[in-house]
Amino acid sequence: MAEYQPPRLDRSWREVNPGGVVLEPGNSVTYITGTWRTMRPVRDLEQCTHCLICWIMCPDGAITVADGK
Repeated sequence: MAEYQPPRLDRSWREVNPGGVVLEPGNSVTYITGTWRTMRPVRDLEQCTHCLICWIMCPDGAITVADGK
């Protein structure tokens, strides 16, 4: 395993390769997504203690919270 090398700070931001650049708009149709989930989470409202851990862990908008429940 290679030893960790801290990033070089002796160069300008203009010399750093850009990251997160979309070179071809609309290219997401070529990527297969959604196959990484191995199980589907299910809430059991009878066992719910209103701890809101499910709200923290689930994708945005999947669980709504009203009045702390």
